[in-house]
Amino acid sequence: MGHGSMTFEEFRQQWEDSRDFIIAHTSGSTGVPKEIRLLKGDMVASAKATNRFFGIGHNSSLLCPLSLDYIAGKMMAVRAIIAGCEVKFQPPSRQIEVRRCDLLAIVPVQCESFLQQYTPDVKAVIIGGARLSPTVSTRLIEMGVNAYETYGMTETCSHVALKKVGTQYFEAMPGVTFTTDSRGCLVVNVPGMSIRHVVTNDIVDLVSSTKFDWIGRADFVINSGAVKVHPEQIEAQMRATLDRDVPFYVTAREDFRWGQRPIVVTDDRDAVESLTRAICAIDDKVKRPDGVVTVRTLMYGDNSKIKRLPLSELEVIQTY
Repeated sequence: MGHGSMTFEEFRQQWEDSRDFIIAHTSGSTGVPKEIRLLKGDMVASAKATNRFFGIGHNSSLLCPLSLDYIAGKMMAVRAIIAGCEVKFQPPSRQIEVRRCDLLAIVPVQCESFLQQYTPDVKAVIIGGARLSPTVSTRLIEMGVNAYETYGMTETCSHVALKKVGTQYFEAMPGVTFTTDSRGCLVVNVPGMSIRHVVTNDIVDLVSSTKFDWIGRADFVINSGAVKVHPEQIEAQMRATLDRDVPFYVTAREDFRWGQRPIVVTDDRDAVESLTRAICAIDDKVKRPDGVVTVRTLMYGDNSKIKRLPLSELEVIQTY
């Protein structure tokens, strides 16, 4: 079946058939998209936790402008089925149609459209799939939106932690606990599910067994001298000083003296000057990127996230 084509009815048929699993696709944001079998029992456990957290019952209504081919859409369907409440699906698009609901699930690229139409009739919003830009976070807070960033993966049947927009830490869903491994990466313990433990590639600062600060992905770390530099942190610092949303990411460039050095990659030639200013605003010399590289075009994954390709795989136009 082609992507984006599944309907709620088709999902419900799968949900009610005799098999004990549902097939989902991972987003491919952290590797090659793959097919994965999720146990219906695990999906029920996850849905119940979310419904409990947001007070979703049979009188509630859910709104979901996300594809039923991916976990976020499937889980909104399961939450509605379990609660016995209504759910409205919209075709996934940057432009969404906001209406009264108790829980809305969106991805960051839909935030702009959501903010233009927001009314307090939308009781809670969960935003997943990618980090939020500081500008969007600020606007959500200023408008008083009850919004949460989600943390999770397909394997755990969507989110295992939520972070209220405007706060620093992700907090575990009921029944979930966290530890870290020798790399400092998060290990998710879900005793209520068949998977029990998931070792992630996310480097975190673990505050307690149910609370963490997300730092960056282990596979993106840049080793500069003997210092581990996290591109996501540099990007967040830069975004806070940029006056518009610019498509860019920070990656490693091989360096004779330091081994690796951070460098900024963009396909927006008009943004070179503002990116350079944002780089200069970073105090820490080790973390400050060495410059800006423009490429012919950035690549995007299914979920509108920029693919962080290494420099060697990009068609470089110019280095500033």
